[in-house]
Amino acid sequence: MPVTMSSRYHRSLPTDGAILDYAGANQAFETLTSRGVDGEALLHQVRAIVLLTRLPVFKQEDWAKGSGKDRRTLKAFPARVRRLAGEIEGVNGHTLLAPALYSDEHGKMLYEKLPTILRAYSHWLQGHVSVIGRLVARLSRGRAFQYKLLLYLSEWVQRVTGGYFDEAVALLVTAAYTADKQEREVSGESLKALHSPDRRAIEPPRILQIDLDPAQRTVRLTVEP
Repeated sequence: MPVTMSSRYHRSLPTDGAILDYAGANQAFETLTSRGVDGEALLHQVRAIVLLTRLPVFKQEDWAKGSGKDRRTLKAFPARVRRLAGEIEGVNGHTLLAPALYSDEHGKMLYEKLPTILRAYSHWLQGHVSVIGRLVARLSRGRAFQYKLLLYLSEWVQRVTGGYFDEAVALLVTAAYTADKQEREVSGESLKALHSPDRRAIEPPRILQIDLDPAQRTVRLTVEP
């Protein structure tokens, strides 16, 4: 089942002009847009790759940041929720405190079911924390993550155009890296190797979708474990 992760970023991303000013980038852009690729969406995808390789956004050591808990505490949290459910169940069983005595029918139904809801939530959270922890650990492996991003972009273009256009895609990504002051370069040949029939170097998880929202400064990554 696909998993979607979201994160905020702060530093500005390369502008359209900064990317397309790179030698040959404008021609590569026109090659792809003339084949039906949406220009704005293309530059969004290219910027997203720059952003994700810059950080990367989803770091193994701080993916729990924002939850109010560190990774270790978060892993133990579902058990705490189950203990709380048990305590609520005890209180609900008291003859003077039972939700059955509550006059509001909706409130009565909710409070009676609260321990069951909390247990269900705790099991969902436990599984989700485990999945996210493993995914982030595997995605945060330097060059392997970059390869997954490049493969995703290559196949994104292929789905729209029917072809891979490795040289044009590689040039645009290199242009974006340069505009972002990253010393990275992508060649058409290296891109071609990523989507060749033998892709044993590209292990799961596989990137299915990247959504960049510059207005909210968020990026969402959907992967297949």
